[in-house]
Amino acid sequence: MPTWLTVLVFDEDDVAAFPALSLELKNATMGDLFPPAAFNASTLGANYSYFEDATDTSDLDIGDQPTDGIVVIDVPLELFWQIAPTVDDLSLLAHVRKVSLINKPTIPGVSDLGEPVGSFSIVFGNRLPQTGKKTLACLVSLEELQPFLPTDENGGPPAGNKFDGSKFLRLAVLKSWTFFSTGESATFVDQLLQLNGRAAGSQTDAVNTNLRLPYAGSNVVARNALNMGYVPINTSLRTDEKTVSWYRGPLAPFLISQLSLSFPISSADQAVVFDPTTGMLDQSLAAAWTLGRMIALQDSTFSTALYNWKRGLTQQIVNAIEQQIISEKFPVVLAATTATTRPSTQTLLHKTIQTLVNQANSKPNPDENT
Repeated sequence: MPTWLTVLVFDEDDVAAFPALSLELKNATMGDLFPPAAFNASTLGANYSYFEDATDTSDLDIGDQPTDGIVVIDVPLELFWQIAPTVDDLSLLAHVRKVSLINKPTIPGVSDLGEPVGSFSIVFGNRLPQTGKKTLACLVSLEELQPFLPTDENGGPPAGNKFDGSKFLRLAVLKSWTFFSTGESATFVDQLLQLNGRAAGSQTDAVNTNLRLPYAGSNVVARNALNMGYVPINTSLRTDEKTVSWYRGPLAPFLISQLSLSFPISSADQAVVFDPTTGMLDQSLAAAWTLGRMIALQDSTFSTALYNWKRGLTQQIVNAIEQQIISEKFPVVLAATTATTRPSTQTLLHKTIQTLVNQANSKPNPDENT
């Protein structure tokens, strides 16, 4: 589903190609988005906007007035067709992300109040800025402009349109900012190569490209551990003692042929590994086990099924012990119990109680006259 919000980017080359384009936004009113036939004071002229076919200003939202101030940009329609996203693209250019506000920069007294989770709107543009060029970015809404949007992902006039490409399309600008791109590489690939210690313009990586803590000491064992991605962490033991343990993330920069663990694991302590070379504990697998357990329990379907399985297993154990005790204490009674007094759907306890009741009822009452 289209989100309609997008970021349009304009630069000096666009002005050179379309001299009528200005990178300076204009102050206008809501009425200036309407054709003059719908609002006499409109400055739109013969150009296009959101209310192309309007005959009056009744299309405004409740509470909006034609005299309300806004900021607009007039985009040559031919340029708009080159840079605007398609309707299908719009479904990919915005979304809402919910993230934890803990340890995040917030506005004191505003975004740090209430639940420690915030919802943030993420809006993308479909065009990158050019190096060293003055660039204007505009957050705009393209709702009601579907007939003007390109139908080809490579741009161009929409199929079957009857609009005059020499005219302008006026857009209301919700937010804008101007900047210059310095030309420094910021792609994901370039950032990864920088982690490899590769100098700018070089094709050679550093000797050790592992992500690791720096170490200037002379301890070979410690250096090797850090080169393998381990970090020392403070650890509180169950005995309330304090120590330092090794930890590394789930991605190891070396081959792990086999794990020194036996499954299943009933607690994180079973996944703690002792490192005899340093005399330290390795908490990596224990942390991974705990993380996996927490993720699994967050799934209500899984956690409910696990609870039902554990409850059923407990009941089976109780029934087994119960039957063993009854079998040992009432062997004679159980031997006399017939199939008719021991329905298969009953537990051994129920069967024994029923047998004792039947035997008690079959005895003569001593108070009765013989």
